[in-house]
Amino acid sequence: MALEKILETSPNMPVYPGSQLCETPDLHNTNSKDKRVRKPTNKVSKACDNCRKRKIKCTGKQPCATCEAYQCPCIYSTQKRKTSKRNNTAKMEQPEIPNGPNSVETNSSYTSCSSICLNGAKQDSVSSASSATLVNETGFTRKHLDVKKELRLVEGNNGLYKEDASLQEQLIALQNISNYLKKLPKSNTNIDRAISSVKAQVTELVDNWNPVIDFNKLNSIPKDDPKSLESHLLTNKYTEQVYLTNFGIWTSSKKEPQQPLVDEMFGLYSPFQAFSIQGIGYCFRTHMQSKEQCADMAKHTKETLYITLRFFDMCFQHMNEGCMSIANPLESYLQKKNLMASTPNSTSSIGSPSTANEKSLVSMLINRLPQPFIENLTSVSHKQLFDTMYNDSEMFRMVLKMYDTIRHTFESFMRDLACIKKQWETDTCKDPNVVQKFVDFCESEEILLALSFSYYNSTMYRLIDSDASVAYLELLVLFLDEQQWAEEHYGFEKVLCVAIQQAMRIGLPRWEYYLGLDEAMAEKRRVLWWKLYCFEKMMNAKFGGLRSVDERKMSCLLPNDFRRAGFLNNKAFVETVDKVPRSNAFDSMTVSELKSYGECAILQLASHFSGKILYNERYTAIENSAKPPFLKEQLLQEVCESVQAIMPKYEAVKLQMSKLFDIAYGKIQITSAGPVSKLEKVQACQYVQFYEFNRCRIYGSVDNLITRLSDSPSYKSVDVEKMVTQGIYSCWLNMSESLLHLEDTYTVCRSLKYYCVACVLLTARKFTLSSLLNLNDVITIVKLFQRFKTLEIVDRTEELNQAQEGKAIKEYRRGLSFIGIISRIMLLRYIGESGMSNEEFIKLFDERAPELGMYPAIILNPNSVIYKYLLQPVEKSGFHLTVRKMLENDIDAAFKESKSSKYSKHQYNPLRQGRQTSLSRPNMPTHNILNDCDIDTMALKTEGNTGPVYPSMNALYTNDLSGTIPYSPSSFNLEQLQGGTPGSAVPAGSGLLNGSLDGNTQNQDPNLIVGYNLGTLDEFVNNTDMNDLYNVLWSDLYSDSVL
Repeated sequence: MALEKILETSPNMPVYPGSQLCETPDLHNTNSKDKRVRKPTNKVSKACDNCRKRKIKCTGKQPCATCEAYQCPCIYSTQKRKTSKRNNTAKMEQPEIPNGPNSVETNSSYTSCSSICLNGAKQDSVSSASSATLVNETGFTRKHLDVKKELRLVEGNNGLYKEDASLQEQLIALQNISNYLKKLPKSNTNIDRAISSVKAQVTELVDNWNPVIDFNKLNSIPKDDPKSLESHLLTNKYTEQVYLTNFGIWTSSKKEPQQPLVDEMFGLYSPFQAFSIQGIGYCFRTHMQSKEQCADMAKHTKETLYITLRFFDMCFQHMNEGCMSIANPLESYLQKKNLMASTPNSTSSIGSPSTANEKSLVSMLINRLPQPFIENLTSVSHKQLFDTMYNDSEMFRMVLKMYDTIRHTFESFMRDLACIKKQWETDTCKDPNVVQKFVDFCESEEILLALSFSYYNSTMYRLIDSDASVAYLELLVLFLDEQQWAEEHYGFEKVLCVAIQQAMRIGLPRWEYYLGLDEAMAEKRRVLWWKLYCFEKMMNAKFGGLRSVDERKMSCLLPNDFRRAGFLNNKAFVETVDKVPRSNAFDSMTVSELKSYGECAILQLASHFSGKILYNERYTAIENSAKPPFLKEQLLQEVCESVQAIMPKYEAVKLQMSKLFDIAYGKIQITSAGPVSKLEKVQACQYVQFYEFNRCRIYGSVDNLITRLSDSPSYKSVDVEKMVTQGIYSCWLNMSESLLHLEDTYTVCRSLKYYCVACVLLTARKFTLSSLLNLNDVITIVKLFQRFKTLEIVDRTEELNQAQEGKAIKEYRRGLSFIGIISRIMLLRYIGESGMSNEEFIKLFDERAPELGMYPAIILNPNSVIYKYLLQPVEKSGFHLTVRKMLENDIDAAFKESKSSKYSKHQYNPLRQGRQTSLSRPNMPTHNILNDCDIDTMALKTEGNTGPVYPSMNALYTNDLSGTIPYSPSSFNLEQLQGGTPGSAVPAGSGLLNGSLDGNTQNQDPNLIVGYNLGTLDEFVNNTDMNDLYNVLWSDLYSDSVL
């Protein structure tokens, strides 16, 4: 059949010039022979690649006559000519399709459809096209792509990009040819080669074609345009909205905000995005209100939303209160304990700890260290501290060593005290001596941390030689370890930056800087570098930030444990970890050595995946928004394949760490070194949590990237959604099982920093979770909830009103509140999916797990004791203050906009609320949006209004509040916020604050959105309209089309 007939059967396929002039062989008749008489020809000893491929005469010149005639590149390969048996197919001289990037660089000229088809049939059986594989720039070897969905020409305004109609037409033509060829007899090898050739062309387009920017249009955008160039580049005929993350959504129809769309606290890939203000709004809008709900379920939804918002508030409040000001840590501590009056500008008076002013502050803190408690544990007396306080370097070292000792002793104390069996059998926690010891631990930890920051300030700017640099780096690594344990995130980030810069300066990442050193010193430097490497990668894993350590510039050797296992450097490990058998060296390693090796191994794999996939320009380029859907689908397929490619490497590390997994799951009680100790079991469980956390994070991060390439979470294929959900679900199951094997509540609480990631990612799944979640899973989460109810020392300490602000107390409060919320969400989702009532579920649960039968009712009751930390008086909540600040930031714009508004007074004006997160306070995290203290005075503008002006945000705080003191939850007057008089109650039923911001209801602008007050739980549940809440808090984030 002639190719012209093929074209006739495909009316939608464009016909290109020259295609009707080409002679076409009968593809069905493979035995047809050319009857023409051939003249003898002169042979040449050398032929170009194109003539050799076609098996036609070549003149041997550069370029040869054939290549000149067909205007294709003439290349003489140095490879030997491959021989194969001649087939009897008729030889037709057709111009070759150029292979490589040149073939898709421009869309102005195309080869004919017939040449695309026939060249595939003429290629040698051992050519690259017939092998049907390709290695793209990410390193993945995959089969050539096939166009399965019917492609249609997309027309419209392409924004700042040049038109791509020619590309679309080429893809449609390739699809039509492929579809016809597939209908021909399967036994014909020439047809198979032709199909492979078409697929190769499609693959080449996907790999090499990029949208072309029209710089004339780009440069015509004014500098004062309300939208950034990046926003304009996202606007084209394919894109109306872009999901940068699952919860960070850009929509072309929305007014451009004045703040970045991506929350800097959570970045692009933080696993905690579901608990951001964007995540909470999106999850409750899509999950909890996606179906018609009965009255009871709607009530549960409101209650869950309320305690979730209050948990969000509590976490940021704890972060602020625990954030040690690096500029003046001593004053911060003393002011927090009400031992020093606040000053308007406390940072200006602070100098080195060696100054007279600082000497007195250091002395005050040393005197507050509980004695003889400290001396008994650390062997350091007050006299030694006073004698050393002027030697900054030595004092820094001494304080860090003391902190390290206190930390490990405290953990041992808590593990023994929080042992589940002991707590049921004895009343140890009621012993006053035990309670006092707990309080002494908490107080000592706070004081030593403040002293550590103070002496860090005095030592960080000194010029020291290379040997001293290494010694100082050892102190910084120890300091970082302590901060990580204490969860001092802000200080940790700052110290880590200094430490990495110092390590870079002395060349720790490069092998060249190790020449001339003895092996002991070289190994010490390697260990220091890889500890810093792990700190940096772990911080990126938690907060989804960009990496500062680039493996491409790193060439130092791995630590000794890796070399014992057969891996020399980072590149060798990442490339071969799943290809080499497990070394016997792992059997002789201690639990501590295995844990250190395993953590470094997993972080290397995670960082490699992040650079190769998550931040690869191929998958994240802004131009991807202007690619046709088919091309984005192929990129999405590559991302899914990347997950399948990285998981065998994770499994290889798990095999190497099999000893730790066996100990964590209780399969091994005795090792070659003797019985497994309590500490070793804790370390093994901590590693299992760490391993599954990183594996779970891969799925969560990839899900964000897949969402971006899919244009919407709802557009993801079922297979992709199942892959991600099942991966997260398996991680959650493994983490839950290992936690249930622990014998003490304290370690369970400490492990929550990993476990909560799997919980958040799992409960945020929208589509496929219902097919996986079963009653056994609900019982599992309730068992873990039960563990948190047995940490009696915290309750006892609270009864005595001691150590209320200690980190251990706050950590327990967050843990109990979080596990309660997650348990509640999982119970409600199971009840909703199964169609049962609460009573039916509680009865079924009691039958399956009678020992836990009392807990479902407690979890579902929002007024139960487990939520007591979230149901504090409303005055302690900063959430409504945050919304107030949002509105005050935009209040002036609102009045200006209302004068020229296109909306009538009866229409809703979608006022864009800013989410300003920066603070004027020095040395405080810029990502805090809840408890901002130092806010520039923002007096409310009242043009045209005669009513009274109420206090600005600054008036909500006490006059003596310093810019360095964390926000005090009781430092404002709620009556001032409500516009009431002292002693007046919060108006019941005030979902939205009644009245205008200036108190004048008559002159209130109808388009102005007022602040939202959460109020008490009862007020929120009984009087709050969910649509009103959504419009106030999240209407600027999502449109109805998004949801």
